[in-house]
Amino acid sequence: MTTIDLSGLPDVTNDIYLPLYTDDSTILIIYGGAGSGKSRFIGQKHMYRMLTERGHRLMIARKVGRTLRESVFQLMQDYVHGWGLSQFFKINKSEMKITYLPNGNEIIFFGLDDVEKLKSIERISSIWIEEASEVTQDDYEQLRLRLRGYKHGYMQMILSFNPISAEHWIKRYFFDNADDIEEPLKIVKSTYKDNRFIDEQYKRALEGLKKTNLQKYKIYALGEWGVLKGLIYDQYKVIDEMPEDFESEFFGVDFGWNDPTAVVHVRKIGQKLYIDELLYQSQLTNADVIKLLNQGFPLLKRLQGYFDWAEPDRLEEFRRAGYYVNRAKKNILLGISKVKEYELHITKRSVNILREIAGYVWREDRNGNPIDEPVDLDNHAMDAIRYAVFTWSPAPKKLSGSVDI
Repeated sequence: MTTIDLSGLPDVTNDIYLPLYTDDSTILIIYGGAGSGKSRFIGQKHMYRMLTERGHRLMIARKVGRTLRESVFQLMQDYVHGWGLSQFFKINKSEMKITYLPNGNEIIFFGLDDVEKLKSIERISSIWIEEASEVTQDDYEQLRLRLRGYKHGYMQMILSFNPISAEHWIKRYFFDNADDIEEPLKIVKSTYKDNRFIDEQYKRALEGLKKTNLQKYKIYALGEWGVLKGLIYDQYKVIDEMPEDFESEFFGVDFGWNDPTAVVHVRKIGQKLYIDELLYQSQLTNADVIKLLNQGFPLLKRLQGYFDWAEPDRLEEFRRAGYYVNRAKKNILLGISKVKEYELHITKRSVNILREIAGYVWREDRNGNPIDEPVDLDNHAMDAIRYAVFTWSPAPKKLSGSVDI
């Protein structure tokens, strides 16, 4: 028999979440501000159920499957290894499945961009919808139908999200009409103030919003429902796929470490831009980024790329890897003005671009009036788009593999 000591869970869990390890509500909603540790706790709860219960087939879902690999699938692997449990788990990276060997419990990861496969999935005991604000009401209802067949304990739907828009269906469905829901429902709101493990730099950035954009402070710091004022890109369309026929194409890169590295692909037709998210992930070295791009998007080596040049050594490494590297123009206002000249079309799988653009706003003065400076928070894809569009020219002068540093 395998015995695993879980007595240290309170030491790695924020107090607000401790009672939720054993909460058996059919629907558990954990929402609120950024940096509250929501996702980390829900991942811990999944580990707890895997280790202490039996007969589980847990599903973790997001709107786009690719974003799971870069986020929650990696988080769960971190728990397996960080808790010293590697010998007890089998991790299938190609299928994105984690199995606890002593009892056969499974976690499967599922993207709702492949909804036909959803119909064949059975015997699900728990479903966690990460970034639930990305999904539609129909997505939710399709997932709810999969929650069946577990006979050893309680079944549970978990939704986690930041409450960006008061017009969202989640607010109407679970908050405004909570009395109409017949299943046991628990709603927990948390903010960065509930997270004793929060990074101090990120904490300061959230608190700084109080001076730069009060509405964004209320949403991202305080976790309040709201409608953002002063959107920078207030007109864009969501599309299924990138066009096959186009005039020009190129890509943009914004580097990060604790912040995500963002890579976006752009195709241009007249005054229309078509934008696709290729990469959005934190704690990647240059070698990591190059490997991921080489494997997933080899076409980029044929295109002009426009790069954040804060660290010139990074550009040289990409040049040596065979990419057409150009130093991006970084004037923010002129760059935004250039992007706004075009009609924007964003693929529906670009969930981080869509999230960022919905919250990309101008700073406000003390009277709440917008000023000509964007709020510098959660704007990594926005920077990558601006780098690409503002710097691109119809006939680049760069030679193959050249770099301007």
